[in-house]
Amino acid sequence: MDGFIFGFLDNAVLIFGAFTGVEIERYIGGQGTRGAVFGAAIGNAVSDGIGAVADPALQAMALGIVLGTLVPIAFIPIAERVRRFFAARKEEREQDAEIERLNKLWDEEDEGPGIVFIDEMVEREPFVYLREVK
Repeated sequence: MDGFIFGFLDNAVLIFGAFTGVEIERYIGGQGTRGAVFGAAIGNAVSDGIGAVADPALQAMALGIVLGTLVPIAFIPIAERVRRFFAARKEEREQDAEIERLNKLWDEEDEGPGIVFIDEMVEREPFVYLREVK
């Protein structure tokens, strides 16, 4: 059965690493999500390489398999920047919604025409400024 040794060793190495607490990301200086993704990707490359070298049906392809698992690692920083970009946009939308909600509350309480923001203050600390106005 071609590929059995590869599949067995591939998962066995990953399971062994998980149960023994091997944390590759510590050795490469990663932290948080980025470290976990780097660690998982490198761990996968190592386990694929061991499986491919050990399986006679895949020995000729071992180098290609390892390189194929390593190349996507180069895209991790790009993926992280994209994730941060969208997280920042989400936070901005949430802050805008909160400002709008507070403006409506202010208008409903009939305490004035609404909150007038000074652009410079809003850019720095919009919620601190809101508390100062009230």
